[in-house]
Amino acid sequence: MCWSRGFPLVCTLLTLSALPHSSATITDNFRSWLNSNGFSQWDFARDEIVNGSYGGKSSDSDIVINQPVVYVHGNLATGSEWDDNIEYMLGKGYTTAELYATTWTSDHEVWSDQTLDESCVMINRKFFEAVMEYTGAQYIDIIAHSQGVVLSRKALKGGGGIDDNGTISYQVGEPLSASVDTFVGIAGPNLGMMTCTKRWNVNSLHCNQNNGMYPGLLDDTGAVVNRSKYLVDLAENPGYEGQYRYALWSTHDEIIGNKIYGEHNAWIPEQTGEKGYSNATIGHIDLPFRTMDEQLQLITQHAL
Repeated sequence: MCWSRGFPLVCTLLTLSALPHSSATITDNFRSWLNSNGFSQWDFARDEIVNGSYGGKSSDSDIVINQPVVYVHGNLATGSEWDDNIEYMLGKGYTTAELYATTWTSDHEVWSDQTLDESCVMINRKFFEAVMEYTGAQYIDIIAHSQGVVLSRKALKGGGGIDDNGTISYQVGEPLSASVDTFVGIAGPNLGMMTCTKRWNVNSLHCNQNNGMYPGLLDDTGAVVNRSKYLVDLAENPGYEGQYRYALWSTHDEIIGNKIYGEHNAWIPEQTGEKGYSNATIGHIDLPFRTMDEQLQLITQHAL
């Protein structure tokens, strides 16, 4: 058992921060473009975090051929979570001008304090917008893991954003649905985390009922009540994640589990398709790295 500020955590989560790192970051060309086009305030380079970002052209003459892919990491991780995936895609004919990642939080060490707040939603939203504008691509593809799934879904849905007090305190913007070809959600806690109902976690910020991961409880009629307002919002008016929407999940997920009150946690409402993995060696942490072939097939062929 691991502990942080009095709350027991799942030790496996901590391994995300210890994943192999490359020396990758965004290119000078992309960095210069961001500074010249109103995106400097978002600090996508994340220079204070080792390997916190990736992507960009080497020069203005680079041509973007493949649809750009934006990777969104999970909790306790950084953009370098996707190092192996990016190396794989480079080997499949993609270039640095077509592969992108940033780190959506600078405080990725304290699991119990991480909420789905404005800063985390908006850095993903603005990064999507920046990649689309910078590359000039008609469509982008998004591959997200774990908490990155629910953050990127809100960034794409747009509309009002819910703060820690449960009120709509900021506007994300218009939906980006028309600009996303394929969205792949890997092990996304779309219905919350059952660990948030446990005595030692129920009062953590991460598990709050406004913009946290609280999954709700069953009332006397068997209906789910008091689920996080953020998660309830994600489930309304589905189909906004893109033209094609897929979920990859594991029956042996050691972090988000498999089902929440009988519903598949990682499934995306009105998804185009999904694939579950029953191999006991494929869990939450390694699912993004064990499904690279499937991810490529989904974004290029829209099929498994």
